[in-house]
Amino acid sequence: RSIPANMMAASHYQVLRVSSVASKEEVRRAYLRRSVEVHPDRNRSVEAHEEFCRLRRAFEVLCDPASRAAYDVSLAPVDIWLDVPRDHLRFRDGEWTYDCHCGGSFFVDDQGDVVVPCEGCSRHIRVYSTSDR
Repeated sequence: RSIPANMMAASHYQVLRVSSVASKEEVRRAYLRRSVEVHPDRNRSVEAHEEFCRLRRAFEVLCDPASRAAYDVSLAPVDIWLDVPRDHLRFRDGEWTYDCHCGGSFFVDDQGDVVVPCEGCSRHIRVYSTSDR
C-alpha cells in the first residue's frame, strides 16, 4: 500500500546503464560489465554489496520477458487525479485513508508528500502536508 520502490529509486535500466529498448543480449553484456565494477570481492566500498544486489535484481527482471513487461508497465507515468491535504485523511481501522469516487480507498502509510494508488481503480492522489504549503 505504499509507493512502489521503482518510483523512488533508479530504474533497472539506469542501474544496468542500458536503454529501455536494449535487447536481452545487451542487458546480459551490461550486467557482466557492471558486475565486475561493483562486485563486493573487487570493490571494497561500503555501498558495493547493496549496489551489486540492485544490479542482480535489475538483471533478473530485465532478462525475463514477463517480468520485464510488467516492470515496464509499472514505469508508465502516473496521472494525479487529485491533490489531497493530509488533514483531509481519515484514520480508520488503524490506517490513514481517503475515499475514492469508485468506492475504493487510498491507503496512506508514508509521511511527507506521497503519491498513492486507489485500491479499486487506476486513480492516484498526491497527499501533501498542509504545513508545507
